[in-house]
Amino acid sequence: MRIEEVRKRMQSFRFLLAMRFALVMTGAVAAVSALSYYALREGLDQELDSSMLSVASIQAASVTDDPTGAMHFHEWDLTAQEAASVRDLIRYLQIWNTDGESLVRSQFLTQDLPLDTAVLRQAGEGSLEWTEGTFQEMPIRALYYPLERLGELHTRHVLQVAAPLGARNRMLRTVGLLLLVIVVTVGAITFAGGWWLGARAVQPVDTIVDQAEAIAAGSPSRTIEAYANTWEYRR
Repeated sequence: MRIEEVRKRMQSFRFLLAMRFALVMTGAVAAVSALSYYALREGLDQELDSSMLSVASIQAASVTDDPTGAMHFHEWDLTAQEAASVRDLIRYLQIWNTDGESLVRSQFLTQDLPLDTAVLRQAGEGSLEWTEGTFQEMPIRALYYPLERLGELHTRHVLQVAAPLGARNRMLRTVGLLLLVIVVTVGAITFAGGWWLGARAVQPVDTIVDQAEAIAAGSPSRTIEAYANTWEYRR
């Protein structure tokens, strides 16, 4: 197809109608998709935060139960292979003092969790704090839970609970790609429908123009008969 023909088609009523339909419908579906994606992400984060807060509450009660101040976590008795198979379900635990010194780590931790010292200080003042980061090349979400609410012995202690974000991120990627495919598909179908509708809309005009050209080339006594019985063309 030559460039001139392409330009003519892009300036045609059919193309303009199809493009307008496609843009409006694609924009509407894209907006709904974006809101759906955001709502899903917020829902997953709220569910994860609730789970982490429950773990923090249980573990905080466990580590502060000893009147001598000795701290130990209540953990599953899993082998390394079993722990690897449920990696996305594991909650990593570590207790810090407000100076950034590590006091206790859970059994599945081979190194310290990434520490945000500014957030640690805020948690040391009694507030719950949330952060996101990377641990062992794995995205995580972390909760800083102050232990001072459970006794004076732990005034300067903060429990950090970290949860892997791999499963959540994979779900968001899958849903995001699915929504993108839906938006593109709706745009393509709407454009095709608009192109077909535009062809149907201009068909009477093409027929009338053909008859008008035939009249101009022949006898002026002839009249245009195409679609003469329709209200729009009854003049």
